[in-house]
Amino acid sequence: MPEPESDGRSPRALVALSGGPHSAVAAALLKIQGFDVQGVHFRLHDEPAKEIAPFEARCRDPGGLAGSERASRKLEIPLHVVEAREDFREWVVDRTLHEIVQGRAALPCLYCNEGIKFRLLGQKADQLGIPTIATGHFARIHRDVGSGRIQLLKASDPAMDESYYLYGIRPALLARIELPLGGLSELMVRKLAIEMGMETEESLDELGTRARAKELCFVGSGRLPELVDRLVAASFRPGGMIRTVAGDVVGDHKGLHRHPIGQQKGILYKTRPPQGVEWRVVGHDADTHSLVVGTQADLLHRSLLAQDARWIRAPSRVRGLRCQARTEPSQEERDCLVSRTATDELYVEFREPHPGIAPGRAVVFYDSGEVIGGALIASVDPRPLRTEGPLVGTGLGGPAATSSKKKRK
Repeated sequence: MPEPESDGRSPRALVALSGGPHSAVAAALLKIQGFDVQGVHFRLHDEPAKEIAPFEARCRDPGGLAGSERASRKLEIPLHVVEAREDFREWVVDRTLHEIVQGRAALPCLYCNEGIKFRLLGQKADQLGIPTIATGHFARIHRDVGSGRIQLLKASDPAMDESYYLYGIRPALLARIELPLGGLSELMVRKLAIEMGMETEESLDELGTRARAKELCFVGSGRLPELVDRLVAASFRPGGMIRTVAGDVVGDHKGLHRHPIGQQKGILYKTRPPQGVEWRVVGHDADTHSLVVGTQADLLHRSLLAQDARWIRAPSRVRGLRCQARTEPSQEERDCLVSRTATDELYVEFREPHPGIAPGRAVVFYDSGEVIGGALIASVDPRPLRTEGPLVGTGLGGPAATSSKKKRK
């Protein structure tokens, strides 16, 4: 049971309600645990949305404001509605479009967690004087009573784990967060939602089909190029040549945003690949607006350079930090070696080459299932870089981040 607040009353929690079953179940579980729960719904678009798919279609939770109101009535909790359309456009839509036209991968869910869900949720909780905030994310929070250390852990259900998108949460805010769904399976959450009347029995037939929100889920299937064409001026999304990894020009394209990394079909070549060779998109050269194609082997990378590092459990120093990392949300963690460069970037080298490393994506660091931090990938397979020093062990330290640069001789 949670501890009472300082004045002796029941602990209060503000839960972000998207309008669907997962966030409603999260609120219900907190209420069962003894929290005095209030809900908040963020209005992120005009209804009906014309330029982007409705927010209700994202994050696996259909329902929107009407669903949030229904959940608040069933749970008998107050509901606050926060206007956030301008914030959503600035933090999520504009940033997504900017990254894509620059030839980088985009992570709208990451931007939304940082700029919308947790930022605005914390602000609203502060306005209401509520100490605890909660969401329906599938990840776990562990509080060590002895040391007082707070850990962000992967969800118990691997298919639902969303810890990749949460590495940017500041430690001070993490201390206020509850994630009630992190220890449950999708089946358990669906059954609880059915008992609440927030789902139907037929929803059990869909298990696994909505297991993870798509990285560009607010756009809708197959609509990204059209969205970019409509919202971004033509001068910012020029066409260019298609070239192979070896430098041979084999065609022209009408915009990098039309060709994500890994795409194999739908590319018009003037020169066909050699017999038995299948080309796919392996890179974007934003400087020359070139689309780079190659074989499956050309998608495999062993190292990367990352920027804007954020640490939940910061290393005492990043000098040969051995840990595990993901470069995609659904990926298994892989062993890696992390070093800080002279320019305060992170150089990450994996034990084996693997796909899924692309500029714009995040590299998220784990230590035996605990999220310790992450950064945004700037480049892949950079030339060997001068780093702080040789391997010194794990280097994992306390909760305070060490962001100061060391002077080099």
